[in-house]
Amino acid sequence: MKKLFAISIFIILAFPAFSQIENTGVAVEELYVPVFNYDIVNFPEYASKDSRIDIFIQVPFSVIKFVKASSGIFKSEYSVTIAIFDEQKTKLLTEKTWSEKVESPDYEQTVSTTSYNLSIRSFILSPGSYSITLEVEDKDSRKKYSIDKKTNVNSFNTTLSVSDLIFIENKHWSEEIKKIYPNVPRLISNPKNGIPFFFELNSDKPKTVNLVYTILNKEQTSIYQVKEDRDLVEGINRIFRRIENAEFGLGDYFLRIDVTDQESNKALSIAKQFFNRLEGIPFVIKDLNKAIEQMVYIASSTELDSMRNAPNDDERFKRFFEFWKRRDPNNATSENEVFNEYYRRVEYANKNFTHYTEGWRTDMGMVFIILGTPSNIDRHPFELDSKPYEIWHYYEINRQYVFVDYTGFGDYRLVTPFYGDVNKFR
Repeated sequence: MKKLFAISIFIILAFPAFSQIENTGVAVEELYVPVFNYDIVNFPEYASKDSRIDIFIQVPFSVIKFVKASSGIFKSEYSVTIAIFDEQKTKLLTEKTWSEKVESPDYEQTVSTTSYNLSIRSFILSPGSYSITLEVEDKDSRKKYSIDKKTNVNSFNTTLSVSDLIFIENKHWSEEIKKIYPNVPRLISNPKNGIPFFFELNSDKPKTVNLVYTILNKEQTSIYQVKEDRDLVEGINRIFRRIENAEFGLGDYFLRIDVTDQESNKALSIAKQFFNRLEGIPFVIKDLNKAIEQMVYIASSTELDSMRNAPNDDERFKRFFEFWKRRDPNNATSENEVFNEYYRRVEYANKNFTHYTEGWRTDMGMVFIILGTPSNIDRHPFELDSKPYEIWHYYEINRQYVFVDYTGFGDYRLVTPFYGDVNKFR
């Protein structure tokens, strides 16, 4: 029992310093999930020759600070800034800033990553390439989070044009009530339940088009396809559609829509990435079997074998989920801090320590995943009388670990004995 509790302590204590490891230039939001989610969609601006972009900003309650008012209601306020620059980001073209106020009667909701506030702003722009900066600032903590994104604004002044597509929240989908509740992070937890989306076709006259909906994996191989013919009216045609009965594994995918005018043979295409994840697990987990292998630093061989040898995927996920549930430091909340932090560290190791093998398998990855961010790092990359080496100091536990790059290619190997510590902190 003491061993299980120890790694919980080290994971939670190291969490606040996670983003501070020296000279990495990697922000926390790049390692796990964005601190806030956004979607930029391009539509025709029918009153002019310009185009319109709609920008959705979705801020989880867990990243903003709530203060309990005298009424017992928890209140929070944050500001959002959208700045649009030319492609080289040398000239600011337009900017919008506004405040959002959020209230909740329930404390658990205020720390949840599944509760969020959604806002939208629209901009009229000429076709071309732009750089966009999105910034969210919490008014109470003064913490700022920003994302830079390049985007292309299309021209729609043709006989047939297609807008960007928007994924829709499954729980809000209705064939009768066609309202758009955007799935801003584009997360799909069960493709068999359907993947709803929306887009617009603009036509200069009534015509029939052929539509092909294709799901592609990250290798750009088609894994699902369905076709239909659709009659268009002159002007705007709003298309609400749903991919049904698609089955594919965890991972990153694209939905591509190909449009062909049956009369002129004119062809158009749009595509958008989405992410198939199991509900309730960290965003970085794309493969359950690999996620189980990555538990080697926290699970015993018996526990790993139990998950590996599960009779089916449902039972494997059940055992995986139960393992982490037993290590949840606070069952009163919906978040499992140890679970999330462990895979946050795995992702960090993969981004920063991968060389000939994946970062989580390397010596640096092992130490980082088990102990978290070092208190201090002494780097010696250009010593005349020795190979490049680093010393990681952990002051809280009175430990230091030495890594040597014997090959000169950044493949640092641990030379300090660590076997006992692996078992101690497991």
